[in-house]
Amino acid sequence: TLFRSLVDPLVPSKIVYGSTFVQPMASAAPLDGVLQLDAVHKDLVHESFTCDTRDHEDHTFCGMMFDVQAETGLPMEYVEVSSLSVRGDLGPLTVWTTPDTIRDKHESQEEWKLLYSGVHPASRNEMVELKFTEAVKLRPGQSCGLYVHSALPGDEAIVYDNQRSRFTYQDRCFKVMPGLAHLSNKPFGKRGFWGRPWRMNREFVGQISYGVRWACVAIPAISYGVDRKSTRLN
Repeated sequence: TLFRSLVDPLVPSKIVYGSTFVQPMASAAPLDGVLQLDAVHKDLVHESFTCDTRDHEDHTFCGMMFDVQAETGLPMEYVEVSSLSVRGDLGPLTVWTTPDTIRDKHESQEEWKLLYSGVHPASRNEMVELKFTEAVKLRPGQSCGLYVHSALPGDEAIVYDNQRSRFTYQDRCFKVMPGLAHLSNKPFGKRGFWGRPWRMNREFVGQISYGVRWACVAIPAISYGVDRKSTRLN
């Protein structure tokens, strides 16, 4: 807080006067543990959420590929996607991401980054969380593609739905778009059970966990006098 920063000049917090950030002097020796906090505080989210999509259990097969996007209407620094949850017969699961969109990338593995890999027993009713090795950060208006896939033989690995609306899920911070279902048990595979393995206009079924880091809003300048010697507000 402003008061704590005044009475304790060793705390390396940012103070906002009007629209200007005032950084503490670099020569001040930080208190034990405060330096580490200051180094990581920019990477901490303020609130965490779980979006839960509709679940009509229309289909099951090997994978689902879709876009997600951070909304622009709120003062956010970024949205951080940390995991997704699915259900089905599961098996060997992987989760991948690509910048911007899945469009024209669905068979180009080199354009994707692996976020998760693990083997799971069947869970046909309960969602199973797949925590990413590295969270995906999205600035307001930014989007990325996500792809969850199972290498389990057969056609019951992952539940997904037919597209029913423009967005699979939407709130004030985050939205999930419809995408492609994958009918090959090889990641990014080009052949399925009945020829081409991709089905358009499908929706992810499950949960996506994300956090929000809110942007710092400057405090309007107020004509308070500050006695820095006594640290008393006049």
